[in-house]
Amino acid sequence: MGADLHLPVERAGTTVTATLHVRAQAAVAPLWLALARVLSLCLLLNSTAGAAEADARTLPLLPETQSIRLEVHPHWRDERRFAILLSFDAGGRHATPIDLPTAWAGATGLGDGIRNLRSTSRATSIAPGDLPHQRRVLHPPRGTVTIAWELVEYGSAPLDHNRFYQPLLRPEYALFFGHGAWVLPSFHPQQPLRAAIALHGLPRGWTAASSFGALARGERTRWQTERIVPATLRHAVFAFGDFRLRRIDIAGQPLWLAIRGKFGFDDAEFFNRTAALVRTQRAFFGDTSFAHFLVALLPNDVARGSSGGTGVHNAFAMHASADLQVPGPDFEFLIGHENLHTWVPSRFGSMNSADGTDDEALRYWFSEGFTNFLTHRLLLASGQWSLAQYARAVSRVIRSYELSDARSRDNAAVRAQFFTDRAVGELPYQRGELLALRWDAQLRAHGQTLAGVLRSLLLPAGPASTRPSLATERLLDALTRVLGPGPRADVQRVVEQAGPIDYDAGLLGPCFVSEPVQHAHWALGFDGERSFRNRRVTGLVPGSAAQRAGLREGDLLRAYSVYGGDADRDADLTVERDGALVDIRYRPVAAAPVPGVRYRPADNADDDPACRAWLAQR
Repeated sequence: MGADLHLPVERAGTTVTATLHVRAQAAVAPLWLALARVLSLCLLLNSTAGAAEADARTLPLLPETQSIRLEVHPHWRDERRFAILLSFDAGGRHATPIDLPTAWAGATGLGDGIRNLRSTSRATSIAPGDLPHQRRVLHPPRGTVTIAWELVEYGSAPLDHNRFYQPLLRPEYALFFGHGAWVLPSFHPQQPLRAAIALHGLPRGWTAASSFGALARGERTRWQTERIVPATLRHAVFAFGDFRLRRIDIAGQPLWLAIRGKFGFDDAEFFNRTAALVRTQRAFFGDTSFAHFLVALLPNDVARGSSGGTGVHNAFAMHASADLQVPGPDFEFLIGHENLHTWVPSRFGSMNSADGTDDEALRYWFSEGFTNFLTHRLLLASGQWSLAQYARAVSRVIRSYELSDARSRDNAAVRAQFFTDRAVGELPYQRGELLALRWDAQLRAHGQTLAGVLRSLLLPAGPASTRPSLATERLLDALTRVLGPGPRADVQRVVEQAGPIDYDAGLLGPCFVSEPVQHAHWALGFDGERSFRNRRVTGLVPGSAAQRAGLREGDLLRAYSVYGGDADRDADLTVERDGALVDIRYRPVAAAPVPGVRYRPADNADDDPACRAWLAQR
């Protein structure tokens, strides 16, 4: 299962944070909403319309597995589009509510990609629903119901973090997520499904890969999947076109890697490095039962310094500027973080407090912060990162948190502003990882590790027959048995109330030492949100490092590489001024530093038996 089976949202750095990934997920429609009265329709008998009025509501959890079939026909000769046909069983119903795409991963208006929605089976019609994204299919009881629509690309913005999550139908390829492509019956979120996806008539020379399988050029396919739930079908990626496919087996199971476009690294380097990261994480969880997994990479339209992506069901799809470095810390962290969402949080329990309640953001400190903790630790433990690289990464988290403009915002603010305020959206990542470090150090004093506790809490894959307990409650219950009430008090103080976090000398174990430092406060020097959105420098701060480097108000932004919150890395901009391109590079820092702490490897740590034992304890 993908990481986000329990909807709705997940997010990493956006806007000015060019090298951090962007990931999100939209909420399914609340299941308790009753649909409106059914108006009489001339296409059906009055008795059918009356029955439809009683049935036109969100479907209850049905005891038997429901079967659906999606027929996908690409048309690329004139206007690029997919013709899609959906078939499902009518059961004893006279009406079935259906949901159209809405918003997901920061992409809004996904319904604009759905065109010419219509019924195609006998005595069937489509009526308005109670909400803008809902419709009602009125049909005779029993038999097969079919509806059809066309999927098209809409808008003309360049391919960047937000555009990536809309359907992309380009001359050389197509990529879409189920969130933006499928029109599905309004099933109960735990309804078991049997789904078949048939693909017909790819353009000559194209390959195809998805969350459910892959095929080489010239092959025909029908992807069949059993015992999934509706969110899984939506939370899937589909890639077609001039992708170069490679299969690498891990414990006898296929890992498919797909790449298109030109980068500065060899395909084999990307394939092998990605497989090594995936192999490390599967070994850590002792979980190799993946009949199929896909990692896809395509170039975006940002000149440099931008990469992002999302983990979905049995897949990770990413985009990057042509200057992406493989190997490189940004690549390794992005792949590592997103692949860990294969397990965190969906394999640990629920993230919303109840069905129909959208409060998952209150627990992002676990789903995102603990994923960051495991990403960094596994890169270190596997030898893919050095002690120095790990120390820099953790020190960067500490500094970014302590210098954050949102540092005093509590968890209620995170729930309310996660998508609208970049700094607030970073808080769960920072707080969760810092608490994970604290609890891991405390557990090691008792002969255990946080990684070991997490492995002990892993739930079986696949849909559960009953709703699991909250993931965070399962974790805190396990920690309380060893550490007493401290972890719950930490969550209340740090997460809920935005209280302080202690950084003691032993936080990272015997391999590292802490030292006082004067943190440089990151300051971009202009309004990044508006400037990057409008591609024009806006709100330039007089006397800032940006102005001193030569940036001017109103400069046209042609390319940029900006590491949000990282005062150790230059901002690198290319602007157009008076018809000429001008390169501007500067260190985005404010004048006054802030006292703080950072970690570095202890002297001779590589040869220290205590350090080696600490690294080996997992």
